[in-house]
Amino acid sequence: MSGRQFWKGETWAIVKAMKATGNRPGVIAEWKEKVAQWAQMHRTDPNAAAVNAWLPLWHPRPFYTAEELAPMWPALAIAVGHTTHWPPVPKSARRLEFELDYAGLPRLDFHYRQFFIVERIHYWTRDATRIEVQDALAGL
Repeated sequence: MSGRQFWKGETWAIVKAMKATGNRPGVIAEWKEKVAQWAQMHRTDPNAAAVNAWLPLWHPRPFYTAEELAPMWPALAIAVGHTTHWPPVPKSARRLEFELDYAGLPRLDFHYRQFFIVERIHYWTRDATRIEVQDALAGL
């Protein structure tokens, strides 16, 4: 993928939307609701059926690993308005991890796992204490 294609792609659109929300909480929950609305409007689409199946298992939180983000990434592209359809081939977690690094999405290391910060990026990277970060990650 060339740099020119990256800056027009869904990963950059999603990361840009994540960064634009600043410290506003609840963004992931809002996007989850948009994804649910999309799935309801496209009931005959097999991808919408898959979304309806895993959507109850998607718990909004400020941190996710690339492995957790990869299956929901097409849904986030829909939620931020980058596209209205599911891609024919979703990204692998490894490719997504590379692209998130390239886009500069910050991450936290916790118990040998790396969690990308997807909500309240400024707060979690600058203002949160180490204890707050550990408490937020403790259940993961």
